[in-house]
Amino acid sequence: MSTRTANKPLTAQDLEAGYVNDEWLGYGYLGGRRSFYGEPGSSEAIALADQAVLAAANAKGWTPQELFTWANSKLGRWYADETLGSPANDVDAIAAKYVKRPY
Repeated sequence: MSTRTANKPLTAQDLEAGYVNDEWLGYGYLGGRRSFYGEPGSSEAIALADQAVLAAANAKGWTPQELFTWANSKLGRWYADETLGSPANDVDAIAAKYVKRPY
């Protein structure tokens, strides 16, 4: 069970912090996000995907460590593969599908 409080929601900075985490393997959502950056429309697509991930993780009460663990996982990568580069996709529905445990 998470100990995260409702008054301290996860933010985009919590996602970005994963890039300097020694445990990051270069894969997961963070890897997909990084490899997509610079593509046409990438800033908007990444922002939408991030918003959906953060909303789902906050709804579950995740901590920054839980968010990182997910963002460094296969589920995170599958989420990136399904959302980034496909603006027609419903990122909220996709986040509901992938933002879960086990990571």
